[in-house]
Amino acid sequence: MKFLKAPAPRNAETYSGIRSFSAPFIAFEHAKSHTVGMTKKDSHEAYIATAPEQFRPMLSRLRAQLSRALPDAEEVIKYDMPGYQIEETIVAGYAAFSRQCGLYVDPAAIAAHADEIASLKLKATKTGVTFSVSNPITDELVEKLAASSRSKKGF
Repeated sequence: MKFLKAPAPRNAETYSGIRSFSAPFIAFEHAKSHTVGMTKKDSHEAYIATAPEQFRPMLSRLRAQLSRALPDAEEVIKYDMPGYQIEETIVAGYAAFSRQCGLYVDPAAIAAHADEIASLKLKATKTGVTFSVSNPITDELVEKLAASSRSKKGF
């Protein structure tokens, strides 16, 4: 009887030579496949401009909040999503979908603020928080998640 070798687990080497595999990377890959009606963009402005119209003000505000919370982070577009990176590490990112938006950070940041996320009746996954026009994410929570994600990433 011949046994098949199990496939190697996905790791950093699987994805374009990125040295460290991190949860926001997973979120970016997942969200990329669900971003609606947008073509590839090369700036945060372009991404927001092509997002569903009802989300553009929220995304602009989220961008400003993340810029303030992560002043030394570079704005990047990675995996067709806007994000903030320090050195080569994505600390936070965001995306627009057909019915909601998402903020993506380190899983430990989500876990550390799970009670607050739940109290605001926002949906949380391992790597992100989704919100809508009728139930937006608060400025305070964005700041806490960005700071926590930065800390958990070692910066």
